[in-house]
Amino acid sequence: MALFSIVFLIALLSAFTQTVTGFGFAIVMMALVPLILPHTVAVLLSLMGASALNIWLLWKYRKSVKPRLIFMPALFAALGAVAGVLFGLKTAPALYMRLLGILLFALSVWFVLFEKRVHIKANAASGVAAGIFAGVLGALFAVAGPPLVLYYNAVTEDKEVYMASLQASFIAMSAVSIVGRISVGLWPAQMGSYLLPCALGILCGVLPGQRLFHKINAELLKKVIYLFMCAAGIYFAVSA
Repeated sequence: MALFSIVFLIALLSAFTQTVTGFGFAIVMMALVPLILPHTVAVLLSLMGASALNIWLLWKYRKSVKPRLIFMPALFAALGAVAGVLFGLKTAPALYMRLLGILLFALSVWFVLFEKRVHIKANAASGVAAGIFAGVLGALFAVAGPPLVLYYNAVTEDKEVYMASLQASFIAMSAVSIVGRISVGLWPAQMGSYLLPCALGILCGVLPGQRLFHKINAELLKKVIYLFMCAAGIYFAVSA
C-alpha cells in the first residue's frame, strides 16, 4: 500500500509539472520511480502515463494537426524505438541505471545552460535525426522530448501546431516502445498493480495543474525539476 501511495504521488507531481510547464512528465517519473521500483516498471509506467497525456493533448489540439510535419519524425521515432527496445534487452540493470543517471544529469545541464541557445535547421535530415534519437531515448528511458522539441521549435511558428505535432510524434514512439517491450517479455509481473495508482495520480495532477496554469511561477517550478534531475542523475550514476 505504501508503494501504491508513492506511485500515486509521483504520477500526480509528474502530471502537474507537465500541465503547468508543458514538459516533464517522463523526466519526473524517471527521476523518482526507479528509486522505489525496478527500471522495467518505471519505463513502462512512464511511457503509458505519458501516452495518456499525449493523447489528451493531441485531441485538444486536433484542429492544428499537419500530417506533413508529423510523418517523418514520427516514422523515425518509431524505428528508433525498435532499436532502443533491442538495445535494452542486452543492457544489464546496473549499466542501465548508470546510463539513466548520466542522461538525467546531462539533461539538467542542457536545460539550464543550452536549451534557449541551441537551434537546428528546419530540414528533412533534422527531422530524421530528431526522430531516431527521440525513439531510442524514449524506448530505453521514456525520455524522448529534447530532440523532438528542438526540431518542432525549428519547423513550426504556431504554438498549437507545435503542440499537436509533438504529441503525435510522442504517441507513435510510445506505441512502438510499449508494444515492443511487451512482445520481448519486458512486461514485469507486478506491472498491473501500479497502473491504477499511476492513472489516479495523473488525473489528480492534471486538474489542479490546469486551474493553476497561469498562477504558478512555471520558471521556478522548472528550476526545482532541474535540481531533482541533477540529484537523481548523480545518485543513479554513482550508486549503480
